[in-house]
Amino acid sequence: MPPKSGIVDDLIAAFTNEKVTDAMSKSLQPIMLLSIDEIITKKFSDMKKEIEKLSSDLKSRDTHIRKLQENIARLQENNTRLQDSVVKQDRRIEMLEAFTREDNLVIHGLPELYSESARTSVQSTLGKNDGMQNESVAQSEKAFIDFCQKVVHVEIHPDDISICHRLKRPNSTNSNKVQHRPLLVKFAHRKARSAVLAARSQLKGSNIYINEHLTTSAAALFAAARKLVKSKKLLGSWTLNGRVVVKFLANGAEKVMTVNNNSELESI
Repeated sequence: MPPKSGIVDDLIAAFTNEKVTDAMSKSLQPIMLLSIDEIITKKFSDMKKEIEKLSSDLKSRDTHIRKLQENIARLQENNTRLQDSVVKQDRRIEMLEAFTREDNLVIHGLPELYSESARTSVQSTLGKNDGMQNESVAQSEKAFIDFCQKVVHVEIHPDDISICHRLKRPNSTNSNKVQHRPLLVKFAHRKARSAVLAARSQLKGSNIYINEHLTTSAAALFAAARKLVKSKKLLGSWTLNGRVVVKFLANGAEKVMTVNNNSELESI
């Protein structure tokens, strides 16, 4: 049953009455303020919990990062120790290898001797002489003794030699030139070695060279030093007991020193 129009009119009149609306507003204000306060309190409480959670996560991550940093620092320290150990071991190996070569000399450019039967066999197989040589150990030793006595005028006997044999043939960019394999000689007596090494000055201008038997790293260092000599950055370079020696100018005076690595060589 629809409300009577009089009641509706009365309600409309009441709500449009300023005194009524003021009274209603005053009555509802505490309830509305309470509701707003509760909403704000809840929002702040939720935000606080979220901030605390984020703070806890950040602390946890900071702890994790700190542990990772500590692990990295330990690993770096261990790596440094291992690198130092490797360097020391490499030096020991280098020293040991150099020690085993102290009694050796290497002769470059000494022609190889080989028997007529070996030459005939090679030529009959290939149809030509391509420079391949087959020198026995005894022939190598004889060739070296003859070379010492007749060329550098040093009296060497078979008893002075412990080992004498050819090394691997060097690489050559000139295919028309026969490259004789270097001859390695290990002496039984240090005096005999020193005498032959001292006599190499007599080979100046020839294609035969007498060198110490250097380790791989020492040979590379010596090659680098010779390049500096060619570029006039060093006055000279040679080897002594397997070590590289250089001569250079320092404050207007000549100075001689032994270099152990490229860093020392480059610092000159």
